[in-house]
Amino acid sequence: MTVMEGLVLGLGVVSLVGLVVLVRRRAKTRVGLWGGLDVLIAFCAMFIGAGLASMLLMKVLHGTWGVEETPPLEIVMVGTFVGSLSSAVVAWVSAGWSGIGLDSVDAKWYGWAVLGLLLFLLFGLGWSTLVEHWFGIMEEQALLAEIRDEATGLWRFAFVFYGVICAPLLEEILFRGFLLPALDRAVGAWLSILISAFVFGLFHVQDPQAVLPIVVLGTCLAWLRLKSGSIWPGVCMHSANNAIAIGTIMLVPAFI
Repeated sequence: MTVMEGLVLGLGVVSLVGLVVLVRRRAKTRVGLWGGLDVLIAFCAMFIGAGLASMLLMKVLHGTWGVEETPPLEIVMVGTFVGSLSSAVVAWVSAGWSGIGLDSVDAKWYGWAVLGLLLFLLFGLGWSTLVEHWFGIMEEQALLAEIRDEATGLWRFAFVFYGVICAPLLEEILFRGFLLPALDRAVGAWLSILISAFVFGLFHVQDPQAVLPIVVLGTCLAWLRLKSGSIWPGVCMHSANNAIAIGTIMLVPAFI
């Protein structure tokens, strides 16, 4: 490790810790009133955490601190996981367990989650039909197809576990548990639902054909969060949707 690499790595670690300390101090004086700055800190923590994790894993696995233009799959997954976890920690420190919607909720909302999932799957089917009609082909989600074709053994299991369990929980904490309530206090329920869904879609822009369905999914998840007061129904709906998508792309082709 060169001096410059050490400085960059150290600055990243200090910045990440500093963000958590900053948001903790703000939380002590503004209980339950987190706002735009706190949300911005959470997103900054996501990018810093993802960058640090990617750099370290590249060094361990490939002997270089640099991150390639198209990084290996394991770098993408670990970086995304650490980044999402960093933002979730900031959200929890700032808003607390109840603030980000981790309290239990009436069972009826899980029924709404099932209904929402069924309607979303119907929408997805219609969207894929339209895309095939307009462009002649509906491309597979690039990352999932790459995992199917290239990942093996433990890494394949890790990708599936992350996609079905970790990603839904961590993304719901950030987008619906933390971002959405801050927007709701600022601009009201329906506009906050639309803005949070749009931001959620932007974070999945690597698959352009899937952006609109993801915005629609984000809208459903945001509505569930505001109506139920909890992220758990949304986590279950999000997890089930990811499981179906992963199963369709990664498992079904093996049997046909």
